[in-house]
Amino acid sequence: RVAGTVGVMTLPVLGFDGLQNFTEQMQEETITAAMSLGVAFQLTNILRDIGEDARRGRIYVPLEDLRRFGITEEEVLQASQSTGLLYHEDRWRDFMEFQ
Repeated sequence: RVAGTVGVMTLPVLGFDGLQNFTEQMQEETITAAMSLGVAFQLTNILRDIGEDARRGRIYVPLEDLRRFGITEEEVLQASQSTGLLYHEDRWRDFMEFQ
C-alpha cells in the first residue's frame, strides 16, 4: 500500500485533475494505474539496490525467486563484495528479467 501511495502522489505531476470532465470510471482506472506505477517504482528501487543492500548483509528480494533461478543468499552476499560474480551469469540475468 505504501508504494502505491507514492504513485497516487504523482497524479498531479502527471496532469491528473479530478475536477476536469473525467468520468468516475476513468478516475478509478487512473488511480489504479498510478498505484501500480508506485509499486513499480518500489520494485525498481529494490532491484537497483541489491548490491548495496547485500553489502550491508540484507536481501530484500524474495528468497523463493532466488531459489527458482538457482541463486543462494550466500552467492548474492559474496557477489556484493566482488566484481563480476553473478553479474554475467545467465541465471542472474534470467532472475532480473523475471523480477
